[in-house]
Amino acid sequence: MIELARSHVPSGDVRLLLVHGYAIPELLQKGYDLAADLVVLTKRGDSLAGDCLLDSVTLQLLHRSWCDVLIVR
Repeated sequence: MIELARSHVPSGDVRLLLVHGYAIPELLQKGYDLAADLVVLTKRGDSLAGDCLLDSVTLQLLHRSWCDVLIVR
C-alpha cells in the first residue's frame, strides 16, 4: 500500500504509522503533529449493514479531523 501511495504523490512524502492507544485521540494527535494533509483508513466488514454504516472510529474521525479523510475498502 505504501508503494502505491508513494507512486501517486509527487513529493513521495508518504508515511505509514502504527500507534497504540485509543484510536481517535491517537490518530488526531499524530495527524496534527505531522501536519497531515490526508488520513487514510481501511473499512472493515463486507455486510450490507457495514456498507451502509461507518464504524464509530471512522465516523468520529470524519467529524473531528481538520484534514481530508479517505476511506478505502
